[in-house]
Amino acid sequence: MVAREKLRYHHVTIAVIVLDTQWQDRGIPILRSEHTLSERWNKVCIVGVGLLGGSIGLALRSRGLARQVFGICATSESEALAMATGAVNDIAQDFAQGCKDADVVVVCAPVKTILDSIAAIHCCLPDGA
Repeated sequence: MVAREKLRYHHVTIAVIVLDTQWQDRGIPILRSEHTLSERWNKVCIVGVGLLGGSIGLALRSRGLARQVFGICATSESEALAMATGAVNDIAQDFAQGCKDADVVVVCAPVKTILDSIAAIHCCLPDGA
């Protein structure tokens, strides 16, 4: 069963699609909360700025929903394309840089790597988050 979940850590929101129950096996709590797109975020980090992540970045920027959109890409070609299309304002070199002070982290990584990506992001969040 596919469920849309959102993890809320203090002032950081991680939006993901949960495909299985391995979250709790890795010690990552699943919390349910409502969130609307009516607010404007200071910083959004997109992990995986390919077709899906790039589309989300373009939508955030064109609608003025985020002041800054950072991207974390797997390849230099993806980085160049994300910047050239305007999907992101800047490229982060790692999870720590991209997630620092982010209001929202959107994970658009391949399904086989999504859990590892989220575990790595969780480690980069500020203390107490």
